[in-house]
Amino acid sequence: SIAEYMDIMLGPEVGAYRYMLCRTGYPVPASVTVDVRSKERTLVLDDGAVEVWGLGVEHANTPAVAYRVDTAFGSLAFSGDQNQARKEEFTEFVSDVDILVMHFPNDEMEDPGHAFWHNNPSTIGEIARDARVGKLVLSHFMEYTLNNMRASVAEVRKSFAGPIELATD
Repeated sequence: SIAEYMDIMLGPEVGAYRYMLCRTGYPVPASVTVDVRSKERTLVLDDGAVEVWGLGVEHANTPAVAYRVDTAFGSLAFSGDQNQARKEEFTEFVSDVDILVMHFPNDEMEDPGHAFWHNNPSTIGEIARDARVGKLVLSHFMEYTLNNMRASVAEVRKSFAGPIELATD
């Protein structure tokens, strides 16, 4: 869980970077479960300045979680690996975020079996457009997009006219 990880990293007694806890002043959060079968978002953290929400998404037959972070300074969402199964719920979840980070491993023409695992570029463009995101950051490239990056980004652009950045992970 996130709480266990944070304790291993920042825990006051045995954390690898426990000296940083006094500098951040940030407490180790309690563990929260996001029910990946639910179509409802789950509040993961609310400390008065930062709200973190989780939403179950589908990555083929593997459960996955998308996250949204809201602050007074702006909002950011991470899609995680996902396919089109929860497109409507995810689009609503990320509506009006300043930055949306989407995994971009497929090209438009890839083997149809890969769409079972990940969104294709045209779907990513539709999500960004329909959610009215401020900026789209594409990451998590695989062979399909790396070999066809220009064409894949052009597919996104058919639906989304806003700023797009390519990132690496």
